[in-house]
Amino acid sequence: MSIKENTLIMFKRYFFITGLLGHIVLIIFLVLRPDLVDKVSSKILSKYYASAKASERNEMLKFPSLQQEIEAVFSIWQPSDEYSASNLHFVNGKPFESLQNALKSLKDGDTLEIAQGVYSEPFEVHQNRLTIIGRGHVVFEKAAIKGKGYIVNYADDLTIKNIECRGVTVGDRNGACIRQEGANLTLEHVYFHSSENGVLEASSKKSKILIYDSRFEQLGRLGRAHGIYTNTAELYIYDSMFIASKSEGHEIKSRGPVTEIHGSIIASLSGVDSRLLDVPNGGKLVLDKSLLQQGAMSSNGQAIGYAQEGRKHTENSITLRENVFIFDRIGYDSMLATDNQFVETAISQNIIVGEVDMPDLDTSNLIYESREEIGFPEYPFLPNAWCAEQDKCLIRKQSQ
Repeated sequence: MSIKENTLIMFKRYFFITGLLGHIVLIIFLVLRPDLVDKVSSKILSKYYASAKASERNEMLKFPSLQQEIEAVFSIWQPSDEYSASNLHFVNGKPFESLQNALKSLKDGDTLEIAQGVYSEPFEVHQNRLTIIGRGHVVFEKAAIKGKGYIVNYADDLTIKNIECRGVTVGDRNGACIRQEGANLTLEHVYFHSSENGVLEASSKKSKILIYDSRFEQLGRLGRAHGIYTNTAELYIYDSMFIASKSEGHEIKSRGPVTEIHGSIIASLSGVDSRLLDVPNGGKLVLDKSLLQQGAMSSNGQAIGYAQEGRKHTENSITLRENVFIFDRIGYDSMLATDNQFVETAISQNIIVGEVDMPDLDTSNLIYESREEIGFPEYPFLPNAWCAEQDKCLIRKQSQ
């Protein structure tokens, strides 16, 4: 027999013996340490699924930037035609050339009208029943007073209309367009975006926050700042939009005794947000006739969180009715996550699209596995048929 043949036989025997011994060792290992096997296999599977999810998410990203995606899905915010542009400031009709002089003249019950332009002069409010109106396109940007916010309100019954606010950050990472420390705040047709918080409320008084026809976009920071963050106030939202919170912020976080949202849009798109709506201390939650969309990049699988940081209110209930829910997130998702204690719950006449863990639902709710099944446009676009008044709908058609 040649040297070559002997060598081949030797290698075959070697691999047979080592393979046999290896399998024996593996069998012994499986029998003696199944826990380690589970850990290793779990890690391998987790890495595989994480890689698969990341690949699937990336395939869903159709625009070079999130800002371009937002502009493709929604119409651009415009100041209201109701308040014509002015080059002067007014307090109760009296003209001022300087905003600082106008602010110094304010008394309880006054109306301040601000001339069109871009401002970086943050200020405090100490006058009760004050109304602030932007005349034309008025922008507050990139400034904060006392490390808190662009407007810090210590007074009661403040109303703000037709103002854009952007780029507010502070050292504590929780700067806000409005820091609300007084009682009662009303916002009408405001646009707060690209900041840490839109509104951060921390009032020691019994208080309400009312929001109408407003837009909160790309707000949040490190899970500590959010589109709106209330601590004690009742929160009422009407016909407004909360879009693509960032840096794991919630679109809305409300700790007060009442949270009501009517006819509004809460959408992640491809923002790296957390929950769409977080009500961490329970209370009365009402959500109706609204559109909620959980995006591909959302860091939290829970769309709505309720009472997960302990209940603090005497009345606790959940009402979800006549809403459209779209779940686009890749991975395990939950429509409603609670503290697992009893809470009076009414969920009716909702449309639910996507794969998601849901509470027990009655037959008034319609459930679809995919956007395609119900005829909704592909991700990230939203169904503008949801809008009751098409001429006022802020959701763009795909063809636009």
